[in-house]
Amino acid sequence: MDPHENSTLFDKFSEFQTILSKDSTYSYWCMPLTGNKISWMVVKYHAKGKKYAEETIFKQSDWGEDAAETMSYEYRELKTTYGCELGDLMDRTPKGSMVKVMLEEKFYKTWYSGRICLMGDSCHKVVPFGGQGANQAILDAISIANLLVELESNTVPDIERAFETYYKQRAPVCRSVVQMSSRVGNLINRKGWLNDLVRKAALRHTPRWLSQLANDKMSYDRPQAEFLPFVSVKGALQPRPQKRSKYVPFQSKEKMQEKFLDNYL
Repeated sequence: MDPHENSTLFDKFSEFQTILSKDSTYSYWCMPLTGNKISWMVVKYHAKGKKYAEETIFKQSDWGEDAAETMSYEYRELKTTYGCELGDLMDRTPKGSMVKVMLEEKFYKTWYSGRICLMGDSCHKVVPFGGQGANQAILDAISIANLLVELESNTVPDIERAFETYYKQRAPVCRSVVQMSSRVGNLINRKGWLNDLVRKAALRHTPRWLSQLANDKMSYDRPQAEFLPFVSVKGALQPRPQKRSKYVPFQSKEKMQEKFLDNYL
């Protein structure tokens, strides 16, 4: 977009704007990006229960480009704070870039069985409002890799013990992340005078130290790969303590570079 038509693109920081519709169960977002671009999103909230979702929504197969474009006509006349309608942004969106997705949230109690183990969205599915979906999937992978390095045998009992430890390490954090993302999603999207009151109280009057405390609790568990040299954490919030793997001797970065040069160059 031409920044002279939209001065927001000149700003130093990107201000995400969420607009709530008074008469309908949806909200819409506008997010300025680098490169003089604006990303937009419409969120429609379904509150009719699990049975409705299974019978009506999940059985639909029209999640392609045409379905997204057809659905977009319902929201074209929505006003934005940029002095234009949402339809103007849709017209400037490259063909094929609009997608229609179903957002779900679920924490599953069973993560493993025998030699099979789940991670990421397959065992703790979060809505994107907390920004934690990919983060937690990466931490799952690191945690389980650390345990697999320590395996003494590839027998099913030993593998299941590693999976059980993985579940005990990650489940409490992931459960709290699912709950947090759900609360943020409800805070942003739910309608009604009570939700308006809660939203104003949460966004205007929650002390920064309290919200920071919640973030710190979630960020405490961020493991590193124990079979690689640890990265020094320079921030004030230190992660959960870890020990290096006993099966991989410690090597300094300089020695690792020397070994790489000897073997591959």
